[in-house]
Order: sequence, then C-alpha cells, then structure tokens
Amino acid sequence: MIEKFNRLLDDEQQLVLQLAELYIHDSEKRLSIGYVQDELGVSRHQVLGAFDLLKSTITALRIENIDLEYDGKGVLLIYGLTTTSMKTILENMATRSIRLNIFINSQLGIYGTQAQFLKQFGISRATYYRNIIYIRQILSEEFFNKTHRNEESVRQTIFSVIHHFFNGIDAMPIELGEPVDTLITELSELKSMHLSYTERQRLTNFLFVQTKRIRQGNVVKKIVDKDCAKEKLDFLEPLRDLWGLEEPDLIQEAWYLNIYFMVNELAPFEIEKCGNQPPLKVIQTLVEKQLDFLHQIFEGLEVDGQLAEIRQELLETNLKVFSPFYFSETFVDPTKVPFFSETYPEIDEMVKQILAYVGEQRKLRLDKDTLTQLYYTYMLILLEHLPVQLVSSVVKITVDFSNGKVFTKYITSQLQQFAPLNIEISKRLEDDTDIFLSDQRFYDVDCEQMIWESPPLAEDWEQLGDLIVKIKQNDKKIINS
Repeated sequence: MIEKFNRLLDDEQQLVLQLAELYIHDSEKRLSIGYVQDELGVSRHQVLGAFDLLKSTITALRIENIDLEYDGKGVLLIYGLTTTSMKTILENMATRSIRLNIFINSQLGIYGTQAQFLKQFGISRATYYRNIIYIRQILSEEFFNKTHRNEESVRQTIFSVIHHFFNGIDAMPIELGEPVDTLITELSELKSMHLSYTERQRLTNFLFVQTKRIRQGNVVKKIVDKDCAKEKLDFLEPLRDLWGLEEPDLIQEAWYLNIYFMVNELAPFEIEKCGNQPPLKVIQTLVEKQLDFLHQIFEGLEVDGQLAEIRQELLETNLKVFSPFYFSETFVDPTKVPFFSETYPEIDEMVKQILAYVGEQRKLRLDKDTLTQLYYTYMLILLEHLPVQLVSSVVKITVDFSNGKVFTKYITSQLQQFAPLNIEISKRLEDDTDIFLSDQRFYDVDCEQMIWESPPLAEDWEQLGDLIVKIKQNDKKIINS
C-alpha cells in the first residue's frame, strides 16, 4: 500500500492495513505479537485490536479463503491474504472512514453541506475541524507545499486519492454518474477515441473531479496562452451544458481536458499544445540530456532509428508523469526493482543513469513513488526499442539429451520462453558454451551443467532462469559510464 494515501484513513484503519502488509510479505504467515509490536511501534492491545478489526471486516465482506487465527500463545496466523482481497478491504474501509470522507466532503461537496455531513456520519463540528487541520498537515507533507499549491495540483491530489481508494467514482455517492457517462460517450464520438475499460474509468474519474470542482467555483487559470486559446475545440458545447461555464473560463477548462487527452495518449500528441503543464522547457532539456547519454553508449552502432523512437517515448513519458493529469499508484513497489537489475544488468545501469538526470531538475515534482515509476517505465522503453543483442550479453546453451532427438527438440522449443534474455541455443558443445543441458553429467565439460533426468517441472525452469541471470550478471556487456 502507499502510506501517504493511507494516512487519510482513520488511525485504527491504518493499523489494520499495516498489519495485513506484514503478512502479505511474510512467507510463513505466522508472526508473534511481540514482533508485530516492534515492527509497527504499537502496543499489544493495539495489535490485537487491529487483528480483530481485520477479522470482522473480512467476515462482513464474506471474503473467502482467508483464515485468521490466534493460537493463544502470542502468535497470530493470517493465511490467504492477496493484493486483490486487500483492495476490497481498503475500499470498504474508505467508505467508512471519517477522516477520508471529511476530505472528500471538503474538496468536492459530496454528502452535501457540512451540516448534512455531520448528521450522516454522527460526528461533532469539533471532530470535523480537528480532522480538517490534520488533513491539511498530511497534504502539505505528502502532496504539495505552499509554493506549488494551485487548482491543478489540488485536483491531481483528489484524482489520486479517489483512484487509490475507489478505483474511480463507482463506489462513491454521486449524482453526476449519468451526465458524466453521457458526456464521455459524446466526446469519444467527437474525437474518435476508442477507450479501453481502464481508460474510460480513469476519464470518468477525471471528469467527475473536474466537474465537481467547477461547480464549487474552482476553475483553472492560464492553462494555455492566448494564441492556443484561439483555436476552436470541437467539443465545447457538451462541456458548456454540463459545467454551465462561459468564456474565457470554458476555454481554459476545455483545454485542460484536451491536454489530459494528449498526455494520456487518448488523442494525437502535440507538444506545442500542452500549455505549460508540466514545464515544457525543463522536460525538453531533461530528454536531450538523456538522449545524449544514450548516443554516447551506442556511438558507432546503427541505432539512430531506435534512439529517435526512444526520444519520443521519453518525451511523452516525462510530460505525462510530471503533469497534473497523472494519477497512478501502480509500479511503485521498489522491492521488484532487483528483478530487472538482476535480469537486465546492462539496461539497469543505463536506466539509473538517465534517471539521475531527472534528479538534477529542481523544478520537477519528485518523490520516491515517481522515481520508482520512472525506473520501470524507462526500463520497458529501452527493452522495447533496443535490440537485445546490443544491451545484453548472450548466454549460450547447449541442449544434448541421450534419450533421443524428440526430447532434445522439445526442450529446445521450450527454451524459447527465455528468448528475451538473449540466449543462443545449439546442439553441439563448444568452447564458449555457458550452460550444458542434458540428462547426463560429464566431468570433463567446463561450463555450468543442469541435469534433467525426467521432463522438467516449473521449479526446474525457474532454476534454469536463475542460472541464466547469474551468468549475465557476471558478464555485463556495457560498462557503467
């Protein structure tokens, strides 16, 4: 889970999620109460309270295949928790959270007036304002400071919060569902957009927040300059009907939406029409530095076409991630980075260098989650566009089974699953063979050997993959500059 979002939950709910996270990442699923106390910095009473709340929530939601037990000897057992079940639990807690719903009420007006909110949730005005003060502290510490706080940054925070807790607005009490859905259908036809399910959900989220903020009197200013604002957009009338705005506010909000289409790849990308969201000059300077580095790495090689494609991908990625239209919490787990660094050590070195240029840009909004997302994105861009032979050492595998050609052919064909790791398969043992794969062991063979005396199981293929990665780590093709 992402801690900065979960701080908006009530304190006891945060503790439940922290407890669950410990068990998701523990292989045995058995933890002593003392260990949990030390890890979370709480009392025994709080640990048992969180355990009971998690158990009652799972029971109420009728989530199957999760078992929670207390052995009476100081050990708590939780089996069957998954990221999917945790998302269900998170959404349920979000709908009941006093603090989170105060945030939503104060920013979007959901649940009506403050007086209506107090009555529905059964809390006092003092509790409401005490939470407002704490929410402001969270926002200033985790999301933006005073110098970067504007309507665009406020909306981005709201987008992100709703996306994290609800995956969109479906789980929220809203009165705009049908009008927003109708508008998206109309916009899709006007702009010839063919939205996937997730794209439509995110656009629904975006338009809902945009509309609610407008209806509260919060409009964006100077998204695009006067010249750009003169260009007539073909979807103004449907927006005018929903928002009740007139020019120039209608023009700026329409361009705000249009830039969302571009940076999220729902409409043709035109950098000159992206306004100054994010700062274009900073992004362009960043991309040129990143490309200069890659040109130095591949100097003398015929990869100009691939580098041109990479440049465009880096430009669009950086514009999207550092724009106020980006709200994503996926691919932010740094514990998965070692998989890529071990599997593709050469590309890992390149990615970390081009990521270092990001850290030099003081005008960009940076945090650990953003940098982790960029690591994964840069890695995938390079993997997609660069020939694996250029950026990864080849691992040569000889396949030679004594019980006939049929078995050898089968294993050879199955080895194609490792093709992205840049392997070369042969039937003959050579001096530069890295791995000898057979059903027999030969002591005069001077390379790594794997012996499969029966058809390989999943763990056999996993061991082979680990061996390939180990060899690649010991023979990096590109030296860190």
